[in-house]
Amino acid sequence: VCSSDLLAAFGLHEWAARVAPAIGFALAVASPFWLLWRWTGERLARVAVLALLAQPLMLVAGQYANLDMLVAGLITLTVVLLAHAALLIDAGAQGARTALRLAWAAAALAVLAKGLIGFVLPAGIIGAWLIVSGRWRVLMRMFTTAPEAPALFFLIAAPWFALMERIHPGFLDYFFVDQHFRRFSVGGFNNPQPVWFYPAVLVLFFLPWLVWIGRRVALWRMPGGRERDLVLLAWVWVAVVVVFFSIPRSKLLGYVLPAVPALALLAGAGLLARGEPGAGSRRLWQGVAAFGIAASFAAIVIIARHPTPSSRDLSLWMGSQLRAGDAVFMINRFDFDAGLYARLREPMRVVEHWDDEALMRSRDNWRKELFDARRFSPDQGARTLITPERLTATDRKSTRLNSSHANISYA
Repeated sequence: VCSSDLLAAFGLHEWAARVAPAIGFALAVASPFWLLWRWTGERLARVAVLALLAQPLMLVAGQYANLDMLVAGLITLTVVLLAHAALLIDAGAQGARTALRLAWAAAALAVLAKGLIGFVLPAGIIGAWLIVSGRWRVLMRMFTTAPEAPALFFLIAAPWFALMERIHPGFLDYFFVDQHFRRFSVGGFNNPQPVWFYPAVLVLFFLPWLVWIGRRVALWRMPGGRERDLVLLAWVWVAVVVVFFSIPRSKLLGYVLPAVPALALLAGAGLLARGEPGAGSRRLWQGVAAFGIAASFAAIVIIARHPTPSSRDLSLWMGSQLRAGDAVFMINRFDFDAGLYARLREPMRVVEHWDDEALMRSRDNWRKELFDARRFSPDQGARTLITPERLTATDRKSTRLNSSHANISYA
């Protein structure tokens, strides 16, 4: 919703497509900093955010024009607001009602960004944290402190889903049943990975920080206080995200992004676990942070200098070669970014065996996504999804993308 609205408002520009992940990145960094600063002081907030800003998984993901970073930022914001409300209730302080309203609003935006994980993950994290810490009464009071907050959630999230169901009958079944429950519980979707995939990914990316994270494993050695509460929250946060996304067979790297701020919090708390760090510890910490930032920017530069063939070729060629009335065909392939870089005002026509339902449902890929989309817009599907038999001699004189050599040809 966010990306399409931004493109509609600002035009087919790359920077417009990147606004959504930039917002998510900003939320994922700023909200944990604020929570730590509010409840533990500036020192822990600074070192934890430095560890977060030096994390390649976070910095590189913030450059991708998809919704993973946006939903991760909104989930982080929701967890932070719920944790803040819980701590206010526990302390008998004012402001919990406002924090809960904002949390439910943030959760609604997260659901609009990428579905039910925007609500399920924050609820699971905060619920498990309060139960593990023995604060089940605080959990109960969170339901009574702002009883109107769930209504705010539905006022924000429900209208879009209702509108989509009205425009495209069957959308709710496809979105919730097929893309949520079936994707979570049934195999056959994209990128199947073993159950240890996400723990391995996080260990790999946080390898230089593990020595500090390990210092905060022994919670019983920490004195009571708000820092201990937030360290426990961070451990529960990581565990809930990793366990939740490890259950389905389909695993993508971006899914685990909501766990990254919590691990950065643990790294920062580990640095300060023994009081003020010495000069050697500070230099090592700064060196690890510098390495992470340098590695992140190196990866970003490499990706920018070596884009996919469609990104490079279409951006250089399409704009100058297309004439009014030309049609763009993709044969046995579909590049999602082609229309953006080529500034196309009309959908591309994709040539494939669309009448072969077994092929369309054999794998969770671009073919299946376009095939499924056709049921919600059959008229447009008939115009844009072309079988080889329908590719007439006239069509063959139009602009096309040659799939066998992955280059662009013009006739």
